[in-house]
Amino acid sequence: DVAEMEAMVGSLLAYLSGEGDPEPPARTDLAVLCATLIDDAADRGHQARYFGPAHLELEVRPLALKRALSNLVENALHHGTHVQLLLTRTGRAVTICVEDDGPGLPDEMLEEVKKPFVRLDTARPRDTVGFGLGLAIVKRAVEQEGGRFTLRNRVEGGLAAEIELSVAAGSTNAS
Repeated sequence: DVAEMEAMVGSLLAYLSGEGDPEPPARTDLAVLCATLIDDAADRGHQARYFGPAHLELEVRPLALKRALSNLVENALHHGTHVQLLLTRTGRAVTICVEDDGPGLPDEMLEEVKKPFVRLDTARPRDTVGFGLGLAIVKRAVEQEGGRFTLRNRVEGGLAAEIELSVAAGSTNAS
């Protein structure tokens, strides 16, 4: 109960602190960040894989984006058995996509679940942490970066959570 309460308070504080945006942007290696989150999930016994470059630097708010990506990976692990994170750069856009093989979402809820305190599993088991702020935190963090956050059901089953960030000329290094 204490761990659940700490997680919920941490989630609420993360959501509320996003309004002030105290974190300045910093050059961040998104590839290392993404690969590390997936490696951590795999180390905990989950089937998780990273697909993308070894390095891709971009000017972002690193702590906010890490929390957002962590929320997406944890949601995918909670609802699916296989998770993959894909990082790509195409022209002036960087895309981060977290995919799972879970049940997906009803189409009419794809936008609704991004709102604060919205939960689909209202009859959740006691061991489920949180109270509907994870995707709202993702949405806010992505908006602070001037990006776009979308959810879509995958044709083969599961959900894809996609973040698209714009790249200013000369602001990335990828390898």
